[in-house]
Amino acid sequence: MKQMQYKMAFRKHRDKVFGFAFYLLRNQEDAEDVTQEVFVNLWKHWKGINRQKQEAWIMKTTRNKCIDVIRKRQSSLSRVQGIEWESLAFSVDETESPHAQLELTETQDSVLRVLYTLPEKIQSVLLLYYFQDMKINTIGDVLDVNLNTVKVTLHRGRKMLKEALKNQCPDVVEGL
Repeated sequence: MKQMQYKMAFRKHRDKVFGFAFYLLRNQEDAEDVTQEVFVNLWKHWKGINRQKQEAWIMKTTRNKCIDVIRKRQSSLSRVQGIEWESLAFSVDETESPHAQLELTETQDSVLRVLYTLPEKIQSVLLLYYFQDMKINTIGDVLDVNLNTVKVTLHRGRKMLKEALKNQCPDVVEGL
């Protein structure tokens, strides 16, 4: 019974997990590793997870694993002298094969580049809402914040994204 339910959960959520991890990490290999770790944890903690909040648990675990990867990257980078941190934080791995890289339209690429300049909390809310098509209450569960905080962050995030797009990519704003 557990194995069949787990397989159903895996099929239902694997693309969301990978997509969210990829958006946060901008590296296919790291996103695949995080996806695998999330589903190993799901298997280990299966009995203790509320089925109604399973998606929130999975996405929260994904976010936490991504934060761990980013911290490891930053720790490794801090040991190397002369590297500008900000320029590397969300860079795409250019050594990946073209098939491995996410295919984005110019507009999507511009929006994502600007999105990655926003504060992490706002990035997460916007990514979960628009790219993962998650409901506001589920986003609250994922991020451990109340419903009103998610609504306010989403509202502010939209404004910040629009303003940043106006300043950095005015041609994109005209097309939206």
